[in-house]
Amino acid sequence: MSGRSSGLSGGSLRSIFLANLAELVDQARDVVNRLSTDEFRQDANLRKYIADEMNQVRISVDGAFEDLPRRKIRMAA
Repeated sequence: MSGRSSGLSGGSLRSIFLANLAELVDQARDVVNRLSTDEFRQDANLRKYIADEMNQVRISVDGAFEDLPRRKIRMAA
């Protein structure tokens, strides 16, 4: 064992994150593709709902980036 408390490596976490992100993007694309431009223009509630949901996705993505392990880059002196 490598002494890590978690069984997932940084690469595994990134893969999981990217897979989840791709799924979210596909879901958002499906929702938007089902709407006509007229529906979107004419329905203020729909626009607000979509904006709120996209904001939640942004918050989730930001949080996931914060949770990813960081690499320490050391510069030679």
